[in-house]
Amino acid sequence: MDTIINSSNLTRDWLANIKSGVNKKIQSIIYSEVKFWAKFESGITNRVIAWLNPNKNSIRLFIGLGPDEEPDIRISPSQWKRFESLFRIDSEKKIDRTIELIIQSYDLDIKN
Repeated sequence: MDTIINSSNLTRDWLANIKSGVNKKIQSIIYSEVKFWAKFESGITNRVIAWLNPNKNSIRLFIGLGPDEEPDIRISPSQWKRFESLFRIDSEKKIDRTIELIIQSYDLDIKN
């Protein structure tokens, strides 16, 4: 897991912890990385359920939950209509919350 260009050792460690936490809860979620992004994809629907954009000190999580569904997520500046919400991971304390949000996005994807 060292393929993401803008990431650092810190954010790669966070990504590893997020990946491990998600896979402990739902094994059918597939993790992969490309140049600037990591993604979680449903092994059931074959749709992406979350995008992560790490840099040196933080990770932006783009998810399919509505920005008004949870108090700690914001409207995404992204043009992706499916990923209208943004959660910023800027400390290790936010990893558990990140895992919860990815699972919620997965559950929403399965229902649709």
